[in-house]
Amino acid sequence: MKSITLICIPFAGGTSVAFRDVTKYLPSHITPNLIDFPGHGRRLQEPLVSDIHDLVSDIFHKLPTDENSQLIIWGHSMGGTIAYLLTRRLLRAGRQMPLHLFVSGSPAPSIPRKEKDVYKLPRHALVEKVKKYGGVVEEVLAEKDLMDMFLPILRADFQALETYEYTPIFPPLTVPITAMVGSGEHIKEEDILDWQKETTLPLIIKKLEGNHFFIFDHLELICQMVVNSLNNHNSFTNPNTNFKGEKR
Repeated sequence: MKSITLICIPFAGGTSVAFRDVTKYLPSHITPNLIDFPGHGRRLQEPLVSDIHDLVSDIFHKLPTDENSQLIIWGHSMGGTIAYLLTRRLLRAGRQMPLHLFVSGSPAPSIPRKEKDVYKLPRHALVEKVKKYGGVVEEVLAEKDLMDMFLPILRADFQALETYEYTPIFPPLTVPITAMVGSGEHIKEEDILDWQKETTLPLIIKKLEGNHFFIFDHLELICQMVVNSLNNHNSFTNPNTNFKGEKR
């Protein structure tokens, strides 16, 4: 029997802690692999990496190589772009493709970034930008020592994402993609729909209540979507759903 690993890739400034509760909702036959980038979380003592392709390589070289091991990949925000590039890296290496690619809070990789050089902002401006994005508790924002440690991490992650240049893949992937988005996010409908360019299979879109960090309120549902994808890739939602999650 093949083993199944769920690769969970965090957002800019995030760590594996963001996904720690998935273990509560996954069955025993799915093993979560919670990613920490170099210089983050459990790997805090390692040098930071500011090139997105190097981050992809770091994860790629740690993936199981057993032919009986199958992958599902989920990335949130910046992690969605990395999850996509990791899938392309697997294809280029002639490795087994993931059973499913889940991306959340992440515009399609072909969409140009609306904000650039955030990583170059002076301290005060960067802190204000972080407050606007949300996801960081006020106690951390108000603690100078914690922010002194956190801001270089955030700069490295923003640099990795903001300096990434998209190149189309042809033919597209033959991997099913589910794109999740929060109802309160400032992401345009077309920016999510463009994920369809990256796969030959029907794109599945799921709109959930919440802001950019909506995943924390819907972990159980997302884990159920992962489980359902093993049985039938389209069982948890009709592929012909619109951006609002309503049947046409």
